Amino acid sequence: MKLKNPFSTNTRELYRDLWACMECGMNGTNRGGLELNHIVGRYSSSPLNASLLCHECHSHIGHSQEEMKRLFEKNRAYLKRIGYVETDSDRQFIKDYFKC
Repeated sequence: MKLKNPFSTNTRELYRDLWACMECGMNGTNRGGLELNHIVGRYSSSPLNASLLCHECHSHIGHSQEEMKRLFEKNRAYLKRIGYVETDSDRQFIKDYFKC
């Protein structure tokens, strides 16, 4: 899977083995492909600001606080599962946007 977006190669690599949308759980085959979404906009290229979505779900993202928090929590759980270690930059991103 090749993800086109302004995230770094290292961030994109974290999602290379994930073949399902973080929102609906379906693979992107019949839903327009998979896309790496900025959860809170392009403020940060931290992996914590990414969510892998099918095109269909991505087209319906409204960026409400509730929606962003839900995607953030799903993504953080995924990153933890694959052994990602949060950096100082990640912790600053969390402090700025999620107060977790």
